[in-house]
Amino acid sequence: MRVKFLLFLSCAVLASAKCSTYRRSTETDHYTGPDENIYYIESVSPDTLASIMLTIAEEQFTQANEALKSSNYILAHQIANDGMRYLLDIPIEDVQDSFLVSRYNINLRRLSSAQIRAANSLWGYPVIETTEHLLIPIEVGSSDRLKQYLNFWTNTSSGRNTLISYLRRSGKYLPLIEEILEDYNLPHDIAFLPVIESGYMPGAVSPASAVGIWQFIPGTARNFGLTINNYVDERRDPYKATIAAARYLSSLYERFGDWKLALAAYNCGEGAVERAINNAGTKDYWKLTLPNETMNYVPSALAVMLVAREPELYGMSINFEDPMDYDTVHLHGPVDLSVIANSTASTKEKIKELNPHILQSFTPPGEYPFVLKIPCGTRDMFRASFDMLPDSLKYLSNTQITVHTAPVTPTVVWRNYTVRSGDTLSRIARRLGVTVEDLKRWNPNDAGGRYLQIGASLRYQIRR
Repeated sequence: MRVKFLLFLSCAVLASAKCSTYRRSTETDHYTGPDENIYYIESVSPDTLASIMLTIAEEQFTQANEALKSSNYILAHQIANDGMRYLLDIPIEDVQDSFLVSRYNINLRRLSSAQIRAANSLWGYPVIETTEHLLIPIEVGSSDRLKQYLNFWTNTSSGRNTLISYLRRSGKYLPLIEEILEDYNLPHDIAFLPVIESGYMPGAVSPASAVGIWQFIPGTARNFGLTINNYVDERRDPYKATIAAARYLSSLYERFGDWKLALAAYNCGEGAVERAINNAGTKDYWKLTLPNETMNYVPSALAVMLVAREPELYGMSINFEDPMDYDTVHLHGPVDLSVIANSTASTKEKIKELNPHILQSFTPPGEYPFVLKIPCGTRDMFRASFDMLPDSLKYLSNTQITVHTAPVTPTVVWRNYTVRSGDTLSRIARRLGVTVEDLKRWNPNDAGGRYLQIGASLRYQIRR
């Protein structure tokens, strides 16, 4: 049936594309049955071929998953291997449609995970050498906390609904993130770390003043090449922030040689992890004593990654948002965003959405050429309209920049923290990114005494 389906699709595509020639190649099937040959149409466009092969690979994953559920590990391994071969036949470097690239990466993770799960059940260890590096080793039975977070994300309404919502939003950024992770030879699982960090919201701000989908604090951001000033905050730029995150995570993995330790260091800092290793005399993450936030952060992140590989396995159907699509133009001076909006028949809000790192109502001065994202398909329109303007209307003068520059003053937002068993003021302050004196000033009745009452609510500020 699988062969007939591929032949039908191939012939249909060949007819619709009006291709004049094609080449047939054969491959021996691993299944016993009447069908022995697989035929590929190679003269259609890479995008069309990718769409065909992805459809079949997704069918293979569904079949492999059903075999896994019924404990037929030999069949599951064969089907997953077959699906992987379809994927590897896709000329992905030539595919233009970013959604197809995202589908490719998702199915690469899913099929490789199915391969490894089947192999583990058959032989007790993973045997897929070509795909192991795509995934972070996650042993569900290694930690009660990991089991608890897997249960939270899959079986509680709040966790499940939140994860579905965040994974849906991830579709906007996954093609971009996965391409960068591949460039840095990092596991594809890392693409889902922003579920824990920010929910894929470029404007997310933490109590500790960490910003963006990767939640960089200012010092670390600048160390890895991100610019933060009155005009731009590149922590909010998904593209540049992902490059910085890839560089940072690469350095952490190189330093610790273990992804659990690297993730812990990403959360609480390299120094804290080094001290915990020295104190415990081991690099086994589960035997370390780290800040409570980090002890929760790592198993939560691992649980999310595990579910994100195969959400269908946990009964989740994810309707991913469309990937961000845009054109880029190079600007050679500071331009008011309203001029850009008018030149693209768009709005200032849309330009800001595509460029969340721009903090002012104009593009930053002093960074030329400045690469600006504009709505997809509007580059020619922009050039035709913008190039006709005199320079006095194109670019802002220094005086205009001074007048239009708004102070970047964070908005103060009040939130509540519920005191838990084992909490101290210093521990809470460290977790929230504030000082003990701040907590005492904001909560003179609840935080002024020697002891904290479990269940008490402490007010604290965050700045957006």
